[in-house]
Amino acid sequence: DTLILFSDSAQYRLAGGDLLTPNSVSISLTTQFEADLSCYPIGIGKNVYFTTDKGESTGVREYFISSDTQVHDAADITAHVPTYLADNPKKLSGSSNQDLMVLLPGDSNDPLYVYKYFWAGEQKLISSWSKWTFGTASTVLHHDFIDTCLYMVVQRSDGVYFEKICI
Repeated sequence: DTLILFSDSAQYRLAGGDLLTPNSVSISLTTQFEADLSCYPIGIGKNVYFTTDKGESTGVREYFISSDTQVHDAADITAHVPTYLADNPKKLSGSSNQDLMVLLPGDSNDPLYVYKYFWAGEQKLISSWSKWTFGTASTVLHHDFIDTCLYMVVQRSDGVYFEKICI
C-alpha cells in the first residue's frame, strides 16, 4: 500500500486511496539519509536496502518501518565494518529465501561483498559481511538471484561466462 521514493538525501512515502488519482495521492518525507543513487535500492522481504557513499568506502542501510510504532528508519548495517566495502557500488541483489544480499563494487578488481542475516521475529540474530573472490583474472560483470541461486556474468581471460552458485 506504500511506494518508497529515494533522492540522494531523503526517502519519501507515496500513498494513495483505493484508486491512485491526482486528488488521492500524497508524498510525505519519511527519513533523511544520504543515498548513493548510482546503485539502485532493492527490496528483500520487508526491508529495503540502499548504499551510501562513505568517501573511500561504501555503507549500506536497511530501511524499515517499525511494526509497533510505524516509525520509518534506516539502520546502518555496515556500522560494525565501516571501511570494509569498496567504494563506487554498482549493483545490489538479494534472496529472501537465503537471507542473503550481494553487492557488486564498481571496481572490477574487487570481490563480491556478501551480507548474511537472520531474523527471529523482530530481532536480528545474524548480521555478517564477507567477501567472495574469483581470482585476479576474473571480473564479475553482473549478478542477480533467481530463487536460491546467484547467477553471474563473469569475464575471464579466455571469454565471458554465465555462471551460477546455488546456496
